[in-house]
Amino acid sequence: MKRYTIGLITLLLIVGCSKPINDETLIEKDGLKYHPDTKELYTGKTTKNILGGTKEFEGSYEDGKKDGLWTYWDHKGQKSKEETFKNGKEDGLWAYWDHKGQKSREETWKAPSGSWGP
Repeated sequence: MKRYTIGLITLLLIVGCSKPINDETLIEKDGLKYHPDTKELYTGKTTKNILGGTKEFEGSYEDGKKDGLWTYWDHKGQKSKEETFKNGKEDGLWAYWDHKGQKSREETWKAPSGSWGP
C-alpha cells in the first residue's frame, strides 16, 4: 500500500507540475487536439505566444477538448477575454475587457445548447 501511495503522489506531482505545451504543436483532427509525440488525445495545459513573446492565450484540454478557464491577452499583454468550457462546449461565465483594461461585458453560457445571455 505504501508503494502505491508513493507512486500515486509521484505521478500527481509530475502531471501537476508539467509545463504547458505550445498550442501550435498540438495536432488537430476532427475538432480534437492530440499530443504531437504520443498521438493520443491531449489532456493538460496549453499556451500560445504572439511574435515577440507576448502571451496570446492559455487554457487546458481534457481528452482533446477545451475544458476550464481560457484566458486571452491582446498584443500589448493586456487581458482581453476569459472563457470557460466544459467537455469542449461553452459553459459558464465569459468576460471581456476593453483596450483600457476595464471589464466591458459578461455573458453566461450553458452547455450543451450554446445559449447565452447578458
